[in-house]
Amino acid sequence: MTNYTIIGGGRLARHFSHYFRLLGIPYTRWQRSPVKDTCDLKQAVAEASHVLLLISDKAIPGFLAENQFLYKKILIHCSGAHDFPSVAGVHPLMTFGESLYDLPAYTAIPMICEESINPDFQFSHLFPQLRNPVHIIPAGKKALYHAYCVCAGNFSQLLWQMSSDGLQSELGLPADVLQAYLQKNLENYCSQGKAALTGPLVRGDKETIKANLAALENQPLETIYRQFSKLDLTAAEYGPVKERAA
Repeated sequence: MTNYTIIGGGRLARHFSHYFRLLGIPYTRWQRSPVKDTCDLKQAVAEASHVLLLISDKAIPGFLAENQFLYKKILIHCSGAHDFPSVAGVHPLMTFGESLYDLPAYTAIPMICEESINPDFQFSHLFPQLRNPVHIIPAGKKALYHAYCVCAGNFSQLLWQMSSDGLQSELGLPADVLQAYLQKNLENYCSQGKAALTGPLVRGDKETIKANLAALENQPLETIYRQFSKLDLTAAEYGPVKERAA
């Protein structure tokens, strides 16, 4: 029988704990604090077959060095960027906010694993009760995988924030003015892929691009816009040019 101990007190530990509760998966949870010690940790993992190391990536090597008895368990980490010897890696491809999610949201999360010849490191052995979609990437490609995830999620949010700040501070528009636009952009991308892209770049509208760059002069967004304007977006996969409205 699979028994879990979740180590950590951050967002990911909270979300995993909630996911397990929703599914009725028993677990214990331990987090470091001034009143916790190694004996408490040994007690917390005593009945565990699997231990989830849901602490910061940089803390994992030192934590394992201090608590080498943990290697008697099947260890799991969820870093998207790093590997750790003798520890299985499973990265949930999701952003985890302060609010907890419902069960359908958790079960829809793609779980990304690296190729491994260790049968204990197969997702079905690590989490036999989870029914998430599972995808395998080649060993040694985790840094590239994570870089693309950062670009897709973190960078897009930074662009939203910078654009929203400009609309508010320079034009006096409300903070939520972009919400419907961003929501529909996301929906269109999810349903149409590259064909959902619109605007002056994909239309090849050089006059509008020139005017946009002039308006953004000396702002960080000018540099970003200029780099995007160098992309070749004329391929047919982006849809008919005449339909690429703003």
